[in-house]
Amino acid sequence: MSVIVALISTRDGAIASDGRRFSSVHFVNGVPSEPPSIASDDFNKTFSLAGGKVVGAFCGLLEFSGATVAEHVRDITDSSFSSGATFMQIVDLVEQHLTDRLNQVDEGEVILSCRKVDLLLVGGDLTGAVHPRR
Repeated sequence: MSVIVALISTRDGAIASDGRRFSSVHFVNGVPSEPPSIASDDFNKTFSLAGGKVVGAFCGLLEFSGATVAEHVRDITDSSFSSGATFMQIVDLVEQHLTDRLNQVDEGEVILSCRKVDLLLVGGDLTGAVHPRR
């Protein structure tokens, strides 16, 4: 089990998470062959974008297709900040593209029922308001 939390006010936002990462689970006929073990307690599930204007955290599936969820989000949003996109446009873009990427993962890497990501993003807009979106 992982924990991620976002705290917001009218001026600031903060993200925090645990650092636990479990080993991969191998399934035999749809049943885990053995319970997952703890692989690490210092995996960073937090990240920032646009020089800290947007912060985020993720849990659930932590990595797929050779990249962490944070790396996928950065890849998706790289050009969005320079184009002047709003926070909500960036959130919608991340949701759409991350869903597309998860749907394209090879079944041998991650079975469909395990392609679950909880993602919190916190960011401010031009008026200084901070908006959470899960």
